[in-house]
Amino acid sequence: MKKDFELLKSSPDVIVKGIRTKVFGDFIARPYWNYMDDIWEYLKKRFPDTEFDGEAWDMDPRFERFEYDELGEQYIVLNLGSMNADEVDWGHDYVFVDTSEFPSYEQWTMDKMRCLTEIDVPHDICRLSEEQLKKLRGEICVGSCYLADYNNSMFIDRSILSDYADSYLEYLDDEQRADTQEEFACYIKGVA
Repeated sequence: MKKDFELLKSSPDVIVKGIRTKVFGDFIARPYWNYMDDIWEYLKKRFPDTEFDGEAWDMDPRFERFEYDELGEQYIVLNLGSMNADEVDWGHDYVFVDTSEFPSYEQWTMDKMRCLTEIDVPHDICRLSEEQLKKLRGEICVGSCYLADYNNSMFIDRSILSDYADSYLEYLDDEQRADTQEEFACYIKGVA
């Protein structure tokens, strides 16, 4: 996932192993070992004139709860609303995702917690460059009635892409133009 803190806080749609799902909750799960590596330094920086005794999580304003997966791995769940952008560990932190669309064998606790490096954010067709649109045209079957023919590496919603493709075909017919990647890119740039 790109390092966009505001996007992360908005519970965005994400792609996990090719499945579109949603981040839910305003929380991040951090592996216990990673949390313990830097918690005392964080607390001293956040509260410079305070003496600390007891458990670190009792003093951490971000702390919510402990979470365990089926393999016994321990995670510290932190409240994302109490964090700053520079406190997110983009390489080791996890988010909770909706697993209702996952195959039944991937609906365990450890499957709902996904590392930020494992998830992608779907692209918006309106924001694609001309080169990306050309690549997209090469990946889809324009005119197909099957949504599977609109699967693409940029994770653009297939229904939306199908609607654009249908209007693109009408445009080609009306303007007597040939279907090329360049024409597709030009058309999408003009209407999206």
